[in-house]
Amino acid sequence: MLGKLIKYDLKSMLKTIVPLWITVIVLSGIFAIKYWGGATNTMDMGNNTFDLVLFIVLFSVAVAIVVMNILFVVQRFWNGLLKEEGYLMFTLPVTTRSLIMSKALSALIISLGSMLVAMLSISIFSFAFVQGAIDVDALSTLWLELKNALLLTKASQFAEVGVMIAAGVVSFLAAIYQVYASMAIGQLSNKNRFLLSFIAFVGITVVLSMFASVTNMFTMGNSLANSCISLIVNLITLIIFHIITEVLLTRKLNLE
Repeated sequence: MLGKLIKYDLKSMLKTIVPLWITVIVLSGIFAIKYWGGATNTMDMGNNTFDLVLFIVLFSVAVAIVVMNILFVVQRFWNGLLKEEGYLMFTLPVTTRSLIMSKALSALIISLGSMLVAMLSISIFSFAFVQGAIDVDALSTLWLELKNALLLTKASQFAEVGVMIAAGVVSFLAAIYQVYASMAIGQLSNKNRFLLSFIAFVGITVVLSMFASVTNMFTMGNSLANSCISLIVNLITLIIFHIITEVLLTRKLNLE
């Protein structure tokens, strides 16, 4: 059932954000075509209206994607579980835990998708300013050097990269759950839900920042230790935020 809930949330969100993803990639492609090959490898915003308009549109769409991701995290949870729609969602034959997890995992998937689109767009945009045509031989040499470097890479280094990636993903998911926990606290109020949610979010952020500054003192200069501690801490905080959210929505749900 969790899979069906995630599919439902993703279907709703993708309708809005996929056109933005496509627009960013297409605009980046237009820049790449215009400036590819070094014929004209600099943008003259002052004298080229087309460049200026295109860049403004590209920047605006990129900002819109960021804003939409934030709105998805907040709105899908707030409207889906804490407003009128919550009456329907909580009558489904699923647990509160599944409802919360579906919102969090859907938001995570959409956010990771936006990050991949951003990386692709930046790559296309950057390649547009490469001087001269692509040197196939140079690319082949670069690939061989990269392949040899990977073969010489120690297992511990791969493990370190893996821990860093896992820590990043868990950290992002913990941030989503922090928002959910704050809103779960805020919904306890009948009149000032948004204000209480904001205060709860700020208060939690201050506590986490103080705790992070203490843990960083013991891992200074050790990237692997930092990543491991970050992974553990964020995993613990994620679990705590989930418990807070689940308990409040199970025992203190306020849909008024």
